[in-house]
Amino acid sequence: MLAEVPPDTEVLLCDRYLDSSVVYQGYGNGLGMEAIWNLSKPSIGGNYPDTTVYIKCPYNICRERLTERGCPDRIESKGADFWGRVERGYDIISEREPDRWVVVDGTLSPDEVSHTILTTLEQRYTKLYLRR
Repeated sequence: MLAEVPPDTEVLLCDRYLDSSVVYQGYGNGLGMEAIWNLSKPSIGGNYPDTTVYIKCPYNICRERLTERGCPDRIESKGADFWGRVERGYDIISEREPDRWVVVDGTLSPDEVSHTILTTLEQRYTKLYLRR
């Protein structure tokens, strides 16, 4: 069970944020990570995530899982070169801010990935709330 959140604490959980835009547009599409970062930064008003989870999974495994799931969307249909750039982009920004990023092995089963994320967040936020 996750630690109880103090009553005056606001929690926001989202599946995408500025990092995704920077990586997909800046690195994946070749528009430049710094350019996308600088264009997008004013829109977040200085609000950065305390934690970003990066599920790192090789392209071939992602393709297999997408095929099993059904028809990939426009972004998911981009080829190995695009996905290699996206992975490298995530590697770069996760290495720049290791205290914020949690890198999870995406080759694990979906249940193991989920368990790893939940366990890591529980440990991380229990420590965060105990510090306050």
